[in-house]
Amino acid sequence: MKRFLRLHTIPAVFKKYSDYWSISLIAMGYLVLSLANLSFNAGSTGAVWLPSGFFLSAFLLYKSRMRFVLAVALFTTDFFMRFLAGVQVPAAMMFSLTVLFQSWFSSWLLLRYAEAPFSLGKVRNLMYFLFFSVLLGNAVSSVIAALASYFIQHAFLWTAFSSWYLSSSWGSIIITPLLLSWSSFKSSDWKKMTSRQFYEGLFLLGSLVVVSYIFHTYLRNGNHLLTLLDYFLFPFLIWAALRFSIRGVTLSSFLLSFIILGAMSLDSSNESASQIWDSGFLIKVNLAAVSVITLFMASVVFELKQGNAALVEREQDLLLAKQKAEEASRFKSLLLLNISHELRTPLNGILGFSGLLSEILENKEHKSMAKDISLSGKRLLYTLSTMMEFSKVESENLHPEFIVADISALIAPVLRQYEGTLSDKNLNLETSIRPGISAFIDPGLFSNSLSYLLDNAIKFTTEGSITVKVDREDADGCSYASVMISDTGIGIPKEQIKTIFDPFRQGNEGLSRSYEGAGLGLTLCRKFVTLMNGEIRVESQPGKGSTFTLLFPLAEPETKTPELPFPVA
Repeated sequence: MKRFLRLHTIPAVFKKYSDYWSISLIAMGYLVLSLANLSFNAGSTGAVWLPSGFFLSAFLLYKSRMRFVLAVALFTTDFFMRFLAGVQVPAAMMFSLTVLFQSWFSSWLLLRYAEAPFSLGKVRNLMYFLFFSVLLGNAVSSVIAALASYFIQHAFLWTAFSSWYLSSSWGSIIITPLLLSWSSFKSSDWKKMTSRQFYEGLFLLGSLVVVSYIFHTYLRNGNHLLTLLDYFLFPFLIWAALRFSIRGVTLSSFLLSFIILGAMSLDSSNESASQIWDSGFLIKVNLAAVSVITLFMASVVFELKQGNAALVEREQDLLLAKQKAEEASRFKSLLLLNISHELRTPLNGILGFSGLLSEILENKEHKSMAKDISLSGKRLLYTLSTMMEFSKVESENLHPEFIVADISALIAPVLRQYEGTLSDKNLNLETSIRPGISAFIDPGLFSNSLSYLLDNAIKFTTEGSITVKVDREDADGCSYASVMISDTGIGIPKEQIKTIFDPFRQGNEGLSRSYEGAGLGLTLCRKFVTLMNGEIRVESQPGKGSTFTLLFPLAEPETKTPELPFPVA
C-alpha cells in the first residue's frame, strides 16, 4: 500500500504521464487561441492562424509513439473549431486532414535532413525549416485545400490557394518557433536570469504593448501601416534577438502579431471583405518578413554564444589539463630530488668498497669481478646524475651563472677525463683549438654539454678517431665561438636526426639495442646550450660518423683567468 501511494503521488503521476499532460496543454492552448480567433471575426484573413504551427510543433517535439495520440487530439480540436466557425462538415474534415498531412510531411522532411537534435538555434536547421515547412509543406497543403474549397465550397482556386498559403505560412513562422524554443524552458533558466535581464524583459514587453497601441491608433485614423512596420517593429525585434536570443524573438513576434492583427480585426467590422483582405495581407507579409529576418539574427547570435561558451569551456579544460601536467611534472621532480640522496649514498659505498676490493684481492678472477662492480656502479651513478640534471631543467630550477670564459681553458680538463676511455677503445683524439676564443657562458653547463657530446661520440665509435675543433665563425654579420666534435662512428639516419634531441630517444631503440644509456644526453646538451643563448647543429652520414657543432656569441676575453669548470655529473 505504501509503495502504491509513493508511486501515485501527484508529482509521480505528472512525471509518469508527462507526455499526455503536455499534449493536453497544447490542445487547450490551441482551443483558447482559436476561441480568440473566432471572437476577432477577421473574415477570410484570420486574426491568428493556428493549425499549421501547432501541428508541426507537436510532431517535432514528440517521439513516434506519441504522434498518433497527438494527431487525434489536435485533429479533433481543429475539426470542432472549424465546425463552430460555420464551416461545412466535409470541408472542415478535409481542411483538418490537410493540416495534419502538411505537418506530418514537413516534420518528416525536417527530421530526416536537419541536424539532430532539431533546434532552430542552428542556422542550417532554420533554413531547412523555412524551405521544407514554410515553402514546400505549405505549398502542397495549399494546393490540396484550394482543390477542396473549389469542389466543396465552389471557391476561386487562386483566392483559396493564396489565402491558405499566406495564413498557413504565417502560422508556421510565428507559432512553430515559439513552441519549439519555449518547450525546452526549465525552472533552472529562471535562476540563471539576472535581475537586470528580468526588468529589461518587462520593459521590452511594455514597449511592445505601446507599439501595438500606436498601430491601433493609426489604424483607426485610417493611416497606412507599412511605414510603421518598417520603422517601429524591426528595432524592437532586433533588441529581443540580441538580448534574449531565439526565445525573445519568438515571444515578441507572437505578441506583436496577435495584438496588431487583433486590433485590426476589431476595427474592421465596417470594412468590406476586400479591404480586410488587403490590409490583412500586407500586415501578415510584413510581420512574417520581419520575424524571419530577426529569427535568423537570433539564430546566428545563439550559435555565436554557444561557440564562445564551447571555446571558454575548452580553454578551461586545457588550462586544467596544463595545471595537472605541471603539477605532475613538479611532483616527479620533487620525487627525484628527494630520493637522490638515498640512491647516491649506497652507490658511493658500493663504488668505494669495490675499489678497495680490486686493490686488496690477488685473485685475477676476483679482481675482475670487483672491477665489473665498480663499472656498473659508475654507470648507475652516471644515469642517476643525468636524471637529476633532466629533472632540474624540467622543473626550471636550473639558473645559469654567466661569465666571459676562455673556451680552450674549459675544454682541456674535460678532454683529460676521457684519456683512459679513449685508450681502452683504441681511439685517437685529434684536437684543433684556436686560442683566444671566448664566450659569455656558464662554465659548468658548457663542460657538461661537452661531456655529453664526447660520451656519445666515444659510445658510438668502435674504430677511428674523435676530433675536437674550436674556432671562430662569422655569419650574418655576427661572430660566434664554434666548438665542433666529430667522430667516425655509426652515424645517424636522416629520418632520426629530428628525434635524437627528444627525451629518452636513441638511434636504435627497443629490446635489441646495442648501446647503453637513458637517451637524455643530447636532450640535456641542447637544453644547456639553449639556456646559454647558444645553438647546436648536427650533420651525420650513416656508416661514416657524425659532427655536432656548438655555437655561442663571441665575447672579448677578460684579463683574469676563468673559473674552473664544475665537476661533470
